[in-house]
Amino acid sequence: MIKTFADLLDKLLIREKQILDRQIKADGVTHRPTIGDMFEDLSQDVLRKSVPVDGLVVTGGFIRTDEGLGPELDCILAKAAGECVARTDKRIFNINDVLAVVQVKRTLYKSQIDDGFANLASVPTPTDVACTRWDTIRRVFQQITGRPAPENVALLPPTESAIWRTIVADIRSPTRILLGFNGFANESTFRKGLVDLLTQRQNQIGSGPRSLPSLIIGGNASAIKGVGLPWSCAFKNGWWQFLGTTSTIKPAHLFLEAIWTRLVIAGYADDRLFGEDLDDEVFNAFVDARFCEAGKGWELRYSDTNVKPATGRNAFQPWTPHFVSHWAFVVANLLCSNGSVSENELETDELRNGAKELESLRLVGRTFEDENILELTTERATCVILPDGRYAVGEDNSGRLTRWVEKFQMERRQPDSAKSNSNSQTD
Repeated sequence: MIKTFADLLDKLLIREKQILDRQIKADGVTHRPTIGDMFEDLSQDVLRKSVPVDGLVVTGGFIRTDEGLGPELDCILAKAAGECVARTDKRIFNINDVLAVVQVKRTLYKSQIDDGFANLASVPTPTDVACTRWDTIRRVFQQITGRPAPENVALLPPTESAIWRTIVADIRSPTRILLGFNGFANESTFRKGLVDLLTQRQNQIGSGPRSLPSLIIGGNASAIKGVGLPWSCAFKNGWWQFLGTTSTIKPAHLFLEAIWTRLVIAGYADDRLFGEDLDDEVFNAFVDARFCEAGKGWELRYSDTNVKPATGRNAFQPWTPHFVSHWAFVVANLLCSNGSVSENELETDELRNGAKELESLRLVGRTFEDENILELTTERATCVILPDGRYAVGEDNSGRLTRWVEKFQMERRQPDSAKSNSNSQTD
C-alpha cells in the first residue's frame, strides 16, 4: 500500500513543483519570502494528502513554550486546532498537540540545512509524560543495541545510556523533517555537504544525534536517522551507525514512512496502514556516533562521502526471517516459552553454540543486570519450521512473519511457470 501511495505522491510532487517553477519564472517573482510561501503552501498540501486520518490539522505557525513562542515553522501536523494568529492563516499550538513538523527549503545546500536544523531543534519535548510509549522505546532500543532493555536504565553504559535518552526524546517529540525541493547534484555531494556542516557544528551544544531531524530530503538524495522513526540503525563495536543516505528510494516514500510511523505511535492508525511490508529499504552507511564521557558529548566518524551512482541499484530488498540451525531453533523456542535463560542452563555445546548463533543475529542479547542471562530482543518472536525443512525465527509484532509465511506457502503451491510470471511482474 505504501509503495502505491508513495508513487502517486511522488508524481504529484514532481508535477506541482514543475508548475510552481514555471509560474515563478513566468510571473518574474524574485521576492524570496513570497517564493518561500509558495513552496510552504505546496508542502502543506502534500502533508494533508499524506495523512489518511480525519480530524488532524495541517498549517504553518508556532509552538508555545514556557519562554513564549518559538520560531515560525513552515508545516505543523497537529491533533488540535490551536489558536489563530490575528489576521493570518497561521496558528499557535501547544507542544502536546503537535505530531510532526516540516521545515521547507526551495533549495537545500549547506547553509539552508544549517538553518533548518536550528529551526527544527527549537521544537520542544512535550510535557505530557503520560503519553510516552515506553513499549515502543524499549523495542527500538533492543533493535538498535541487540540487547534487552533493562528495567533500571541507570545500569546502562555511557553510549547505550545516551542512545536510550535520544530514543526517548525522539519518540516523545514530534517527528521533524527537513524538506528541500532542489539541492545537491547527487548523493556524494549531499554527503560531503552534510559532513562539512556536522564537522563545523562538532562540540557545539545541539550537535549530537538528538538535534538532527528524523529525515532530511534533498533534491537528489535523502538522509535518515536510525532512531526507530521508522528506521533503526545498529550499535556495533561501540559505535552507533545512526545516519544513512539514499538516492534510490523516492523522497515521497520516506516522507510517508516518517509521517505514518508517527500516526501509528500516536495511536491514530495501526501497522496495517503499511500494507504487506515485506521489503526492507537499502541505505548507504554514513555517520557513526560514540558517546564520550566527561562531558565531551558525541564523537562522530564518517564513511566515504563518495557512493556509487544510483543507476542499476535496488532501493529495496526482500525481507525474510532469520534461518537458523536446529540448536538455535531449540534455544529460541526455549526463550519464547520462558522469557529468559541462564547460560549455565545450556548444558551442552550444541545449545551454547545455538545461543551464540542467535546472539550474532541480534535476536538474543545478554541482560545488563546479569551477563549470564539471555533474553530475546524482539517484541513477539515467532519460531517456524518451514515445509522445506528450514528453521526460521523472526519478529512478528506487526504480523510481518505471518504474512511472509503465507506468501512463501502460496508461492510453493504455484507451478514454476506461474512463479516466473509473478516474479517478472513484481520486478
